[in-house]
Amino acid sequence: MSSRDQKTEKIDIFSGIVTFFDVKKFLSPSCPSLPFHQSSTSSSGIVLIKIGFVFDTLGSSLYLLDNSSFTKNIISMNFDHSNDSNLYEVLGVPPDASRADIRAAYHRLAKQSHPDKNPGADPAVFHALQHAYETLSDPEKRTAYDTHVQRSSTTNLQPSFTRGHMFEDLFTSMFRDDLSRGFFAQTHPPPPFGRPQASLRTHPRQPSTPTIKSPDSRVEFVCSLEDLMNGRKVVIEVERQLGCSHCNGSGFRPNAPLRPCRRCDGQGVISSGQSLHGISIFSRSTCSACHGQGSKLSSRDSCSTCSGARIIAKIETVEWKITKGILPGRSITLSDMGDAQPGFLPGDLTFVLQLAPHPTFKMISPDSRDLLLTASITLSESLLGMDRVLFHHLDGRSIRIRLPPPQEHGHTVIKPNELRVMRGMGLPGLSDHDKPGDLWIKLEVEWPTAEWVRSQDFHLLRNALPPSRPDFPQTFQANSHQVYGRLEQASYDKRIAAVAGLAS
Repeated sequence: MSSRDQKTEKIDIFSGIVTFFDVKKFLSPSCPSLPFHQSSTSSSGIVLIKIGFVFDTLGSSLYLLDNSSFTKNIISMNFDHSNDSNLYEVLGVPPDASRADIRAAYHRLAKQSHPDKNPGADPAVFHALQHAYETLSDPEKRTAYDTHVQRSSTTNLQPSFTRGHMFEDLFTSMFRDDLSRGFFAQTHPPPPFGRPQASLRTHPRQPSTPTIKSPDSRVEFVCSLEDLMNGRKVVIEVERQLGCSHCNGSGFRPNAPLRPCRRCDGQGVISSGQSLHGISIFSRSTCSACHGQGSKLSSRDSCSTCSGARIIAKIETVEWKITKGILPGRSITLSDMGDAQPGFLPGDLTFVLQLAPHPTFKMISPDSRDLLLTASITLSESLLGMDRVLFHHLDGRSIRIRLPPPQEHGHTVIKPNELRVMRGMGLPGLSDHDKPGDLWIKLEVEWPTAEWVRSQDFHLLRNALPPSRPDFPQTFQANSHQVYGRLEQASYDKRIAAVAGLAS
């Protein structure tokens, strides 16, 4: 079991004595001058019964026992030194990423590196992702990690908790009246925990060459059926969020001086103390104003170009191509043409195709290359045939349709809303191996107007058209009473149309 995984598994408190069921995890150095009971002789921990403290040195954790409720887990300070890699780089997110961004990055990378889903994946990479996510998704662990990274990267600032001085700092401030001077090798004044922090007076170091890409950008692009049929070269202006080149993404003017932080007085930490059972306990927290650096740049020195925002909006013209035969919902990605956050490489820019409604043609379904066209013919064409240009196709061709007349072979009468098909006349395939779609044509029959009928010779029309039908068969009484009914024009009603089986 690693030192980081060691925990105090069970503690019973009675008569001021603490009993450990796993004594290998704790150390009680032989020191007769200590004014508290020592219950173990192992070499990995210290037990302070006087005020109910358990200190696990290997895990670098301090536990405060509550004697009234027999509980622990009141104070816990954890520092993980086992992995020096940048956890933000492992997940591919910036240091100021939100919890949602961290969660999304973890799930995306875990799918790629999970050994069960990717047999060729390196298990060490997946374990590194798990460790990074467990640390950065927990607010307390993330704060401790950020503080550790900031202090480790500062050359003029000594670490506040080194393993060689941890007990010395803590116990000297808490038990300086009880401990003998020979217990530790050297001592320091108590607040804050022994050693004062050095103030930073140099400009932050320039960022190294970025290796992690910024998040990708997605843009919905509305295209037409003509674009899918013929292909298209697209030239469009997009707005990109880029790191300010004037201040190199720092948000401040070049060579701006660092000023001591007023909130922490240049220490990088905020110290506070309280008294418990007559003993003073000091605590420290990272200064939120300077983020533990002890010094910061003043808002008066903000960059004149970006006003301290670190990024600027830039309009750029990009050129890309809609491939002939591509379907809506597909995406086209332009590498390194997305936003570029300070300290990160540019992300990709992805266009997602959305289809605009067409006045004449429709797609049968989003994943089909078949098209539907509604065309109108006259009553005479439906009865006697036709030979004319019926419609203009999406590729610009004029399509002529011939229906044989009655005296020719193949003549048929076109009924209203009859469906015909033209094979291979739909959307083309994306490659030579893809089969093109079909074009389905719904033929609507136009009936002549009343004005046209009244203008024709009545007898000629009667002789040309099929004869009238006889009366409705007598099904009840032979001499039933007859009355005239009146058929009125009615407006379209969706409910009636649905029952009658009429299309909307």
